[in-house]
Amino acid sequence: MTILVFVGALLVAMAMGIPIAFALLASGVALMWHLDLFDAQILAQNVIGGADSFPLLAVPFFMLAVKAGHDKPRAAGLIAATGVIGPVIPPSIGLVIFGVAANVSISKLFLAAIVPGLLIGGALWVTWAWLVRAEKIVPPPRKSGREIAVAFRNALWALALPLIILVGLRMGVFTPTEAAVVAAVYALFVSTAVYRELTWKDLYGIFVSAAKTSAIVMF
Repeated sequence: MTILVFVGALLVAMAMGIPIAFALLASGVALMWHLDLFDAQILAQNVIGGADSFPLLAVPFFMLAVKAGHDKPRAAGLIAATGVIGPVIPPSIGLVIFGVAANVSISKLFLAAIVPGLLIGGALWVTWAWLVRAEKIVPPPRKSGREIAVAFRNALWALALPLIILVGLRMGVFTPTEAAVVAAVYALFVSTAVYRELTWKDLYGIFVSAAKTSAIVMF
């Protein structure tokens, strides 16, 4: 019945000539009405959960790049080229899968991938800096040395996380599986006790998101 309500509302809205985005909105409202989910807290969690996506967070930067004067095709090529860095820079899910399948030490794979990842990033940086010389780019406002130092000092707790993982794996303090637990506990401590950006009320949504991600991988 739930599926029929959702699909029925979607088809009716599309038959009326309503744009797809608003048709999906109408079907979502119909589904929430059917399931009696019109609760302020649930609505807020769903809105935040829908926007909690790294690809969506990157969209405003695309518009800012065009506004700054970057060439659209060249910028699209750069974004596509940088996609190869994700599977290389540790901790990489691809390296974990390869290590398990090929019976290779995951910690050694992580350490071996650092230099290639940095070389790829450096090569893209140099290439992009060379290509955009002829373009009239509006440079972003520069930060003072003091502001950079303060930002770096504030980020030290977060920057220490990958270092802890790599050193712990290299020294044999914990296994790759245990490293995930260490990283989660450390990140939870830093975000709640140090930066104070995460409240206990936010943990429910985080646990739900983590459960969904784990379910995708496991099932």
